[in-house]
Amino acid sequence: MNGKDDEIYFIPGKYTGEEIPSDDYVKVTNLDRDFASVVFTNDNILLIKIDDYSKVFQRSSHGLIKLYNDDKYYNDSLYIDFEGTKSLYKKGVHFINMNLKENYAWNLEGKLK
Repeated sequence: MNGKDDEIYFIPGKYTGEEIPSDDYVKVTNLDRDFASVVFTNDNILLIKIDDYSKVFQRSSHGLIKLYNDDKYYNDSLYIDFEGTKSLYKKGVHFINMNLKENYAWNLEGKLK
């Protein structure tokens, strides 16, 4: 994840450069909320979950990154348990939740560096 002004980039793996990669990234602008999630699928695809009102540009010719909301009902059936008004990731789902404004992330094991 890398942000500049009102743009946020999701880039798989460790990224230490300042240039935007030419492939395998998701760029988000007009993010309506301060939170995003990444779900790690069993077939090594990153599903980026953001609000529906953001503007998204996706570049992933290798199919490494997909948008969760592009097939929300299907992805919800695989990864989410609904309990009343709450929704939680199902047991065994690997994910990272991110607070983009405060610049921290967490998973089931706690806060990540």
